[in-house]
Amino acid sequence: SPENGSTFSSSDVMIESLVSNFSVDEGGGMESDGHIHYTLDDGSTEMYYSTDPIALDNLSEGDHVFTIWLVDNNHTSLDPYAGDAVTFSVSGPPPLTSIYDIQYVANPESDDTSPLNGQEVTIQGVVTAEFWGSNQRRFMHVQDAEGPWNGIVCYEGGGWDNFDWVDASGSPHPGPAEGDEVTLSGTINEYFNLTQLLDATSGIVHGESENMIQPSLITSSEIGEPYEGCLVLVEDVVVSNPDLEEDDGQFAGEWEFSDSFGSVRGGVKWDYFYYPEQGQELAYVEGVIDFHWSNYKLNPRLARDVVEEGVTRIQRVQ
Repeated sequence: SPENGSTFSSSDVMIESLVSNFSVDEGGGMESDGHIHYTLDDGSTEMYYSTDPIALDNLSEGDHVFTIWLVDNNHTSLDPYAGDAVTFSVSGPPPLTSIYDIQYVANPESDDTSPLNGQEVTIQGVVTAEFWGSNQRRFMHVQDAEGPWNGIVCYEGGGWDNFDWVDASGSPHPGPAEGDEVTLSGTINEYFNLTQLLDATSGIVHGESENMIQPSLITSSEIGEPYEGCLVLVEDVVVSNPDLEEDDGQFAGEWEFSDSFGSVRGGVKWDYFYYPEQGQELAYVEGVIDFHWSNYKLNPRLARDVVEEGVTRIQRVQ
């Protein structure tokens, strides 16, 4: 890798190769079959005594040709020739769009449609709710600053675990965890009044962010369009309805908790192993906000996000 014709937004690229039926000298001795030679853009020949990936750093923007071949211990190419070449391009990073510019509307009560609805954008932010535990691994929340208007739901119909994630060097990556910084390119879409990023064309995992997103401490009355997609925390609440499921099965698993300002629906897009009981007092509930079936919902992500008063339930420990 990379595949022929690949394009990278990073100037650092890793080259991986597979060598078989040939012993590469990794110790500088003569007991192996030989070693590797390579060139970049028909430049000077480099000798490489390893099968580890080759790091190409600080590449210029534009097209590049990487050529690699095996040689014997006298630096002579094998006969028959054993090598390959790959072409790839390095492009500048795409311009970033702030999530605020995607989400902010002056009067959400009259029109909450994103001003960038239907447009392709690239965002960079911190994963506040990873997809691994979400419903069919299709949902992920990303936030690029704390506070309202700064979070967004990212949706992948086939599951983010099947998405072609890469790291900053362009090498394949299994996908981000909560707290990782990511760069995502996709299209802004309004789905029944929920602003989301979908049809992603690229996703880069940069690793753990240096600037973690802290939840916004809000009351139940503040839950609405400004905090859609955001990480929030509501404290000093009580379970006011442990079961919001209707006769037709809609809203199964959802529940309600209240503070002195009103009530909040608890969503079920993640498995967080909390089983509400009527009247139970909770120190706080933390999670991400979305909009589904005409309701804003606070979705806890893990057992740690629902903290009861008094006795600690085992799920929070485990």
